[in-house]
Amino acid sequence: MDTNYRDYRNIDLPEDEEKDTDDYILDPPEDEEKDKSVYVLDLTGVSDRALLHQRIRECLPIPEWYGGNLDALYDVLTDPSFKGARIEIVGYRQLAEEMPRYWNAFVQMCRAAAEERGDLEIVLGRGQ
Repeated sequence: MDTNYRDYRNIDLPEDEEKDTDDYILDPPEDEEKDKSVYVLDLTGVSDRALLHQRIRECLPIPEWYGGNLDALYDVLTDPSFKGARIEIVGYRQLAEEMPRYWNAFVQMCRAAAEERGDLEIVLGRGQ
C-alpha cells in the first residue's frame, strides 16, 4: 500500500474550522499540458453526498467500480488510466454551506490527487 494514502472517509476536521470556500483554489501543475480533457463539474443544488457522487459519475469518465466516496474518487483520479485532465468545479456554495466538513474533506482529497498527478488540474470556479 502507498504510504502517502489517506483515508478520507473518516477525516476529522476541527469544528471551528470556518474557511471561506472562495479561498480554495487548487493550484494547477507548473507544466500544464494543452491536450487535457476539460470537465466542468456543476454542483448547483447539491446538498448531500449521494447527489455529489452522482454528479461526479455523470461528469467524469468514472469506471464501474467507483464506490461513491472520497477514497474511491481519489483512487479514480490517481489511477494511471485516468488521463490528464482539467476539472473545474462550479456551483458548490450550497454543498459547502450545508456540509462544510465533507466539503473540506472533498477539497483536501482534490488537492492530494492533484499533487499526486502532475497532469491533473482541479480548480474551483464560481461557487454560486
